[in-house]
Amino acid sequence: MIFHELATNATKHGALTSTSGAVEMLWDILPHGGGQALAMQWRESGGPKVRKPRHRGFGMRLISKALSEAQVDLDLLRLALFVAFWPKSTHHRSCE
Repeated sequence: MIFHELATNATKHGALTSTSGAVEMLWDILPHGGGQALAMQWRESGGPKVRKPRHRGFGMRLISKALSEAQVDLDLLRLALFVAFWPKSTHHRSCE
């Protein structure tokens, strides 16, 4: 459901509204508490300028509830949207 929501938003409002827009999804398996955890990044580029949301919409509520045991960061960069799903106790690490 989360990827469907991100893709829908990219199509309606984000990078995929432009012929030059793109979505990049990166993932990595990280050590976490003696086991492993999945870290994912969703990046949009080439679309309209990203603006800070005025309110917490359906997508962020969905992500927060579905990933209640994860740390979710929304970072609004110049011309890009970055969403990372990190296990709460794992330190941030680039998936690149």
